[in-house]
Amino acid sequence: MLDRILEVGRNEHGMLYNVIDPKTGKTPGGKKRKFASQLSDTWGYTYNAYYTVYLLDNTTAYRDAVRFVLSNLPHYPRYNWEPPNDAQDGHADSIEGAITLYNREPVAAAKAWADEDIHVLWSKQRNGGLIEGIHADGNFARTTIMYCLWKSLGATVQPWRSDVGVGAVPGMDGEVLLLVVATQPWDGSLFFDVPRHSLYYHLPFDYPRINQFPEWFTVKPGESYTITVSVATADADGPLVEEHTLTYEQLQNGLPLRLPLPHSEARVTVRHATTQTHSKPKNQAPKPNPTPTAVSPVTAAPLPQRVPKQQVNPTFWLLSMAFYGAAVVLVLCSMRRRRRWCVMAIML
Repeated sequence: MLDRILEVGRNEHGMLYNVIDPKTGKTPGGKKRKFASQLSDTWGYTYNAYYTVYLLDNTTAYRDAVRFVLSNLPHYPRYNWEPPNDAQDGHADSIEGAITLYNREPVAAAKAWADEDIHVLWSKQRNGGLIEGIHADGNFARTTIMYCLWKSLGATVQPWRSDVGVGAVPGMDGEVLLLVVATQPWDGSLFFDVPRHSLYYHLPFDYPRINQFPEWFTVKPGESYTITVSVATADADGPLVEEHTLTYEQLQNGLPLRLPLPHSEARVTVRHATTQTHSKPKNQAPKPNPTPTAVSPVTAAPLPQRVPKQQVNPTFWLLSMAFYGAAVVLVLCSMRRRRRWCVMAIML
């Protein structure tokens, strides 16, 4: 199926059509012809499947297909994904697909396209805050959050304030460079993301999926990090520079930061102090096992510990069943208007 879609379901840039007939390899005719021949704004969600299979089976053709479509995104500046009104949801879905795949394959053309198209999305917000006034406004919010977490590499600040901003970029040799700014003095903490796919969802690897907030820089259990903080002060000697080595557990409480002056900033550099030699790259899938009796990667994931079931008082069950029976009788009574059944329900 995946091979057939690549064969007949995409255009010369790798973009997918809304609808195709897999047998004929053509878009349907009739009333759906115009819609079918248009490009799908959810192209990235479909390519997630290709990249997941690549991670599992090392099918390099599927990775190449992902990189190919990402490299061709500049052919679609300000593209109207949902004609005729150019609905914001089309831009939201397309940007999300690009960000999720860029997290795995950092193709420069995809970054440039997303940085441009996000402004098209934001331009559709009304003065009152609404976008279209329908449920799809939630997609606008989710895409915006996803984009901002990309630009901070997953780092956040608490307490949040509208004048406080945080941004981050990868540095050399695995370093991460962060900048925290505020227009007014601010006292709070900087928090780093964690490998949510393994800690929260117990997944064996971080496969690309719809509506996912990708992981960019994460602090991992069992590891320590050397953190250098430079904060501008009123002191004539220059900024205050401190260096700490903190464990994953310590960082769960956040990195304390204080910006004492208006329009001040803190420059933070994070690098690994120790690294476990047996740790895997975040997107490395387990190698397929050819034996049919092998445990699948999904079932091999560690599962959360089961909570022992509590014993329930038998009286509770009896009362519950009596109440349920009375409710059923009352429904039948109302449907068939049988007085005798009503009396039985009241007695119960």
